[in-house]
Amino acid sequence: MENQKAPIAIALTFTPQSSQLAAFGYDAQTKTLEIWFKSTGTTYHYFDVPPEVFDALKAAPSKGSYFIRNIKRAGFRYQRID
Repeated sequence: MENQKAPIAIALTFTPQSSQLAAFGYDAQTKTLEIWFKSTGTTYHYFDVPPEVFDALKAAPSKGSYFIRNIKRAGFRYQRID
């Protein structure tokens, strides 16, 4: 079992225009990306995500498509947090 760390408080940006992502946020110190999914209501942390990836997600016209292509398929380590 991994060492348990204190929860990270990440400010979320809500994305009502996205059909897949309800909200997302980023902690630059730990390079942790938090994503809350609309369809399931679940939230995940993705670890060791470079800031450029987060910046590109913010700028992407389709947040869900960007997530699938550049985060999910990239194989970042993740953990369901709820």
